[in-house]
Amino acid sequence: MVPLRAAIFDMDGVLVDNAKAHRQAWEIFCAQHDRPFKKSDWHRIVGHTNPKILKILFGRMLSAQQILRYTREKETLYRVIHARSFRPVKGLNAYLRFLQQHGVRLGVASSAPPENIRFVLNHPKIENRYFEAIVTAAHVRYAKPHPAIYLKAAKRLGVHSKECIVFEDSLVGIESGQRAGMTVIALATTYPKRKLGHATMTVHDFTDKRLRNLSKLFQ
Repeated sequence: MVPLRAAIFDMDGVLVDNAKAHRQAWEIFCAQHDRPFKKSDWHRIVGHTNPKILKILFGRMLSAQQILRYTREKETLYRVIHARSFRPVKGLNAYLRFLQQHGVRLGVASSAPPENIRFVLNHPKIENRYFEAIVTAAHVRYAKPHPAIYLKAAKRLGVHSKECIVFEDSLVGIESGQRAGMTVIALATTYPKRKLGHATMTVHDFTDKRLRNLSKLFQ
């Protein structure tokens, strides 16, 4: 039996319930740039990096300068909006303590901009001391759904990919974790549960009692 040695968490929609804040920020951003933002656009962009999202929304590739400017603009909007209603996903901190007490190493693998990662992980409502490795899009060449970010996180934690569980909320993130050879648990914070059936398990938050016996998934 392969042991469970590490748990790797995506950030948006996993550590924090912030899908609404991101969506509102994109809606405002698009309105300011005379771009329509349809309901279908939201599900097309979730989980992708900003360069990919901006290409989807503008219908063309932008210059590096435009990407940097627009990213700063949108993410500033997001942090202002999210600061008003910041909340970890229900049960997160208690679950991090539970895993750490049972010898499971913990890491974060997020495609979010560095400013957003600092904003979330340094917030007093997040018990960040349990995370031994933080991997961002800047640390890998390829973005999700490529497995690179999760493989890098496992390497930094000193574990084999098959010994890891990944917590994700997006379709591209689930694919990334699975392509890394990891067991993936989906959180239905961004997509409804019916869209997440390809994950090993789907939960609404970290209070789900099944999460207290993850070793069963490795038998």
